Amino acid sequence: LVSLKELGYLYQPISPLLGNLINLESLTLGHVSETTIPVELFNCVKLKYLAIDGLCVPSYTLKGSIPSEISRLKDLETLRLSNAEFTGGIPESLSELSKMTRLFLRTCNIGGEFPSDLLVKMSGLKQVSLENNGFTGKVSEEFSKTDLWKNGWRWICIGNDLDLDPSILYGPVPGTDVFDIDGALVDFEKVYAENKYTILFNWASWCPSSDSIMDMLVDVYSDFHE
Repeated sequence: LVSLKELGYLYQPISPLLGNLINLESLTLGHVSETTIPVELFNCVKLKYLAIDGLCVPSYTLKGSIPSEISRLKDLETLRLSNAEFTGGIPESLSELSKMTRLFLRTCNIGGEFPSDLLVKMSGLKQVSLENNGFTGKVSEEFSKTDLWKNGWRWICIGNDLDLDPSILYGPVPGTDVFDIDGALVDFEKVYAENKYTILFNWASWCPSSDSIMDMLVDVYSDFHE
């Protein structure tokens, strides 16, 4: 077992004995219950991919905190944590993981001040998702100018209570025809000329994120529609 490079399992607590699998490069744990992340896990210093998904039941899901010892995983490229009831914020030690390109912390109950400074330090990141964590505060000017924000702000804002300046919300002009509710072709040049701010929201009835972002759009409209 010590020679294993990939491992995944479902519906089990996270055993500290996983730390003995020192050659693991990929670890996926799904629907883990009533457990914390043991620091022994970070003995697996060859990990490049780590995904832990808790149960979608708050009283029985992944708890505790994200241990600062995660900084031992110097080869880690992707970190995915979801459906947890963590206490505390994102550990500053994450900034020591220079090879990390993808960070996904979804519905983890992290909260607190939005970690602009930490994300700026993690200059190797190409993708980030921080949905449904209850972050508050402002996005720093420095972070708002990064490609990470410009290309992925949607997956950072959803389910968080951020104090946003609409001028830092970016997006390409649609390259295909768009029709209004009466079936008429939308003239975007005219729309942009008539309005100081224009928000285009691609909504779908089957998409839970669409419902989450609606409240934010209502707030933005109430503040800026005049």
